[in-house]
Amino acid sequence: MVQAQKVMEKKEQTEGVSMLPKERVFVHYNASFLLTGEYLYYQVYCIDSGSLGFSDLSKVAYVELVGKSGEVVFRQKIILEHGRGGADFFIPTAVPSGVYKLVAFTNWMRNGPISDFFQADVTIVNPYREDLGQLQPSSTIKKDSLLKFGEESQGVYVSNETNSSILSNSFQISLNKQYFGKREKVSFSLNSEMKEKMYGNYSVSVRKIDGVLPPAQPSFSDFKEIGTGSENRKEYAIGNHDVYLPELRGELFQGRVEALKEGSSIGDLKVAVSIPGEDYYFYVARTRYKRGILF
Repeated sequence: MVQAQKVMEKKEQTEGVSMLPKERVFVHYNASFLLTGEYLYYQVYCIDSGSLGFSDLSKVAYVELVGKSGEVVFRQKIILEHGRGGADFFIPTAVPSGVYKLVAFTNWMRNGPISDFFQADVTIVNPYREDLGQLQPSSTIKKDSLLKFGEESQGVYVSNETNSSILSNSFQISLNKQYFGKREKVSFSLNSEMKEKMYGNYSVSVRKIDGVLPPAQPSFSDFKEIGTGSENRKEYAIGNHDVYLPELRGELFQGRVEALKEGSSIGDLKVAVSIPGEDYYFYVARTRYKRGILF
């Protein structure tokens, strides 16, 4: 049997998933200020909202970079292993200068409000195009819109020019030197009076300090403290509306068989799904009812 639906339409079909825990997604990315020709590197962490541990529910996360007018610069699907996954994106010269929104979510998170999605500002400068005026945040964006750009957010931009140690809330990062040349190896050590705070998952990015103040990047500490639109529940309120299924074993896809001639029966038909390759995939689905929906 093949499950080919991303969305369940009937309430009785949702009983098995109605009590699954909520998820949240945090993205650690290498920079919030980029030039065309650079790479945006990022790591995705999928978190169980109840325990704040890694979620093993969804196996796929979606990451998008969206412009002010809603255009999508890129959309990537990230395979999650024990709640973690990562990728990168090369900023092409076709992308105009502007403030963009980095958005991340899972299919299961689509049952909650858009405010639950991970959202952060990213500024891109394209020196090959005469549109630098687009870097100014728009004042016409609605407050409840996903595309709220340039808002003040928690975070501090620090230029450390006096020493080679950087303090954080949990530990001290000590560099082997203050200045580094091109492609020079950077070594550092972590020190903390509370050793138990040093255990965890980390992403490391080394970049040249620019003279431009970039948008503040959210930290995971801030992420844990910020409530969501449905913060008082550890699971989603599944009602009579369509339900987006969690992708428990990988990406789900949906299909519909349509009759070429009006009045032709399309119920109880077999449909083969085949993906060639060394690790090939082959399954046979059967349509149900007269709507031709696969199951």
